[in-house]
Amino acid sequence: MPPEYNVRAVERALAILDCFSIEHTSFSLMEISKEIQLSASTTLRLLSTLEKRNYLYRNPDNSRYYLGARVAQLGNAIFTNLDICSRLCRSCAGDITRV
Repeated sequence: MPPEYNVRAVERALAILDCFSIEHTSFSLMEISKEIQLSASTTLRLLSTLEKRNYLYRNPDNSRYYLGARVAQLGNAIFTNLDICSRLCRSCAGDITRV
């Protein structure tokens, strides 16, 4: 896809989400800012938007960010799609073996 079709704010928000992994489940503002190489003020605006949309959760006790409930909902949608695809593949495989 040509670069002109990229939306910088979306790229930056996804870069934040990409920071998270099994090994790294929480980050401070400064840790994320350093990781994605943006200023703290820009990072905070992106984090605030992601938090408002429930993609991230900010723990008020330690000010660290964690993946939010919306990410889990999207993950569940993937498993639903995989289940549908799995059933479809089994059905098609049965059709193929009867040919």
